[in-house]
Amino acid sequence: MRRRICILLIITNVVSLTAFVGLAHYCRVPGKLYRRLVGESRIPFVTEPHRINRYYDGQRQLFKIYARGRVHTLILGDSLVSLVSWAELLGNADVPHRGIPGDTTAGLLSRIDDYSSLSLNVCVLFVGTNDVLLDRPENETLREYAVLLDRCRTIWPSARILCVTVPPVSTWAETAEAKNERIMRFNLQIQQIVMKTDNAAKIDLSHMFMNQNGYLAESMTTDGVHLSAQAYAVLRDQILPCIPAAGKGGVD
Repeated sequence: MRRRICILLIITNVVSLTAFVGLAHYCRVPGKLYRRLVGESRIPFVTEPHRINRYYDGQRQLFKIYARGRVHTLILGDSLVSLVSWAELLGNADVPHRGIPGDTTAGLLSRIDDYSSLSLNVCVLFVGTNDVLLDRPENETLREYAVLLDRCRTIWPSARILCVTVPPVSTWAETAEAKNERIMRFNLQIQQIVMKTDNAAKIDLSHMFMNQNGYLAESMTTDGVHLSAQAYAVLRDQILPCIPAAGKGGVD
């Protein structure tokens, strides 16, 4: 009897292992792992956290080869920036963006010098959402944000720096209440950092985006985190008065 049970267990394990290997091969897991670990050098606990993001290096390289004409205002951030055609939203061809999906404050700080050749009148920082979603240490994120703002002041001493606060998340998001509490703390700290920085200002739309319960209103989001067209229209109306008219910016 025991022998039969052992044989049955062996057969079951062999079948399970074969199915697992077959599924892994079908989903191209070995190739994906090889590409990630070797080809892209995205190794957990070894690669810098922001470079684990599969979009980071590719987008950064693209930004470096994009044709650069007249640029007076630059929008910097994560997917909340990258998903929008800011030149069309603001009706101004002199306003490109450099947003990378999944980027964090650390990631933006790491690449901020890529844009140091631009002569800006306005720099818009819209970053921090992924720091919250990824549960990055709050003190670390705030320290990086302060350094980022200081670096912007060094690169563009005469430019105005607009810091857009992190929008709340909706009830659709996992642990939404805890995330919104952290977002509120983060935004308050941003305000203190901005107040200590010359020629910097905060754009806080949280109250415009929230519903009566303090969550991101359904009309302001597409998936509980990313913003809707209505939300971007509100943001546009806040940014427009702060940027120069088309044709009056600096030249790269």
